[in-house]
Parts: sequence; C-alpha cells; structure tokens
Amino acid sequence: MPSTHSAALLLPTRELRTYTGAALDCEQGRLRKELQALAKDPLPGISALPCDDNILEWHYMITGPKGSPYEGGMYHGKLKFPAEYPFKPPAIYMLTPNGRFKPNTKLCLSMSDFHPETWNPLWSVSSVITGLYTFWLDSAPTVGSTTATLAQKRTYARESWAFNQRDPMVRKLFPELLESPDPLPELPAASGSGSGSTGAAGGDGGGGAAGWGMGSVRNQATVWLKAARVCCGP
Repeated sequence: MPSTHSAALLLPTRELRTYTGAALDCEQGRLRKELQALAKDPLPGISALPCDDNILEWHYMITGPKGSPYEGGMYHGKLKFPAEYPFKPPAIYMLTPNGRFKPNTKLCLSMSDFHPETWNPLWSVSSVITGLYTFWLDSAPTVGSTTATLAQKRTYARESWAFNQRDPMVRKLFPELLESPDPLPELPAASGSGSGSTGAAGGDGGGGAAGWGMGSVRNQATVWLKAARVCCGP
C-alpha cells in the first residue's frame, strides 16, 4: 500500500446495491444518485460512502489540507440523514480528534439538523461535506466546536491515523486510507499558534479553504453558505 496520499482521493469501488432498513424509496433513490455522482466526480481530498446496510448513514474521510494545521492527518466523520431527506437536513459529526470540533458530537451548522429552517432540499451529500470542510478550516465558534493550539492540532494530525485504524467502520469502508504518510509534514511554529487559530476569517465559508489550496471547493460552498449563514453560540 502506498505511503503517500494525493490531494484527490478516489472513492472505493462499490456495487450500487439496493439498501434496506430505514431508507424508503424517495431518499434511497436520491442518495443512490448522489453516491453515483460522487463516484463519477469525487471531491478533492474527500471520500464518502454510506453504510452497507443503511444508506441513511454516511461516513466520510477528509485529508488534512497542505499548509493547514491538519496537514498530514486523516479525519473521519459521519452524516445521519433523516427518513425525510432531502426535505430535512442531516446530523453532522466529526469522529477523529482534531482540535476544531469535539469528537462524536453533533455540530451546529447552517446545513445541519440544528437549523431545518435554513435547509435547501437542493443541497446534497457533496454540499454538506463541502460546507463542513469550509467551516472546519475556519475559527468561528459553534455548538460542538472547541479550541486547541497549533501544537495540539499537529499532535492530533499525527495521531489521527492510529485512531482511525482502531475504528471498525473506517477499516470496513476505507481500508485504502489506513496507512499514514511518512514522514508527517512539519509546519512553522509561528503559523496560527494561538489557541483555536487556523489563520482563517470568522464565519461560515471563511477564507481558510482558499488559502490552503482548496479554492474551488471553497467557492462551491460559499454561494449557498451565504444564503444560509447561521452561527450558533458555543
């Protein structure tokens, strides 16, 4: 298995099966189409797949972007879609410790189930993960966020691989993303060394993503995030 990871991760090959369980025809059809779309046009540095037995629960892996406090890390999270999707938004979690969001804690974002009043049924799995990614590279507080120094975030990045290797869902859905790059890149200590700092502007869709080589992803998110800009207090 290679020890380095490119900026664009390809989704693992998977049969587009008929899912059973909680999913009904409407959301199953919509989420199956979104899975096909992601397989055809994956997001840079991001992989996302539903659980084998429940298409309403998706898991994602995000590569820490170059030049950010998360560079060299790999971050796992999940989306839990309601039976009413796409008419109601998902719950959003990040599971790998990272210093920006509390692990396994539901996040208050403008495209999450904290704010059904701002949800747009035209948004998708791709939209939600893109918005999460953009907000992750920001420093604005929200319910479920936390603060950490640059050194702490770098430690989390180094430890993320071992943490993910112990997660049965990561081993099952993303076995190709279990081996860490060697060596882990080092960042200058002066870059964002303050508590909770990422060098990004505050608010949904901040400038961090553009500054860290993900400008196209950031631009994709900005339009709809501006239309639903909500900031929950910590």
